[in-house]
Amino acid sequence: MSERGTRQIEVDGEFLATYNDVVKASPITGGPKFQTVEGYGAANVAFIDLGNEHLHRRYTMTREHADNAASEDWFQTAAQQFNGVADVVLTHRSYAGAEAKYLITGAQVTVEVDEPIGVCTITTININGGIAVLIP
Repeated sequence: MSERGTRQIEVDGEFLATYNDVVKASPITGGPKFQTVEGYGAANVAFIDLGNEHLHRRYTMTREHADNAASEDWFQTAAQQFNGVADVVLTHRSYAGAEAKYLITGAQVTVEVDEPIGVCTITTININGGIAVLIP
């Protein structure tokens, strides 16, 4: 199978997505966590920055499997294999071949796989966690 994508996703050292898959990133949402303070009769609401980040990263992965049995196996087992709290490494490869790797420590990972269509599956990957740190 030829390489089709520019992204890899590694969960606790195991590849969830490789360059053989087509992985589309959605906009990253979230940011700092705030606490709202509202006092009776106060002129304004106050916000306190709690000093931590909660970011939501969402990816859609299209994967072609070797045969129908492999696509059904992915459908049945991907969520049980990858869902949980883990260190995640996100890798992006430019068209020139340069890689940039980012580590998200202790992220919440959820995987949702649509029913296979022949040998293809579409998987939604959600990664909730803190900041992504560039790995030198």
